[in-house]
Amino acid sequence: MKEMKPRYKIDETDERILDELRENSRVSYRELARSLGIPHTTVWTRIGKLRKRGIIKKFTVEVDEEKIKEAMLYRKPKKELIEILLSQKARKEQND
Repeated sequence: MKEMKPRYKIDETDERILDELRENSRVSYRELARSLGIPHTTVWTRIGKLRKRGIIKKFTVEVDEEKIKEAMLYRKPKKELIEILLSQKARKEQND
């Protein structure tokens, strides 16, 4: 059987960059470089190559769905809010 060669080579530095980005995709390149002990230009170049190769697909955020649902309970739909404001204005005009 023919041995398959990987399409992309990833060295230890790439692995370390990917590990850091998995933990915090919002970290700046300078902060990432500082924590890895390498120049920020190296981080910038390597992330660019990883993106170009499709190894890094996107930078994303993890949302706590339970907290979002809880916050939505207190949010009034726009239609209801407009009705409340109109009724308050009408009451105020009646009292004036």
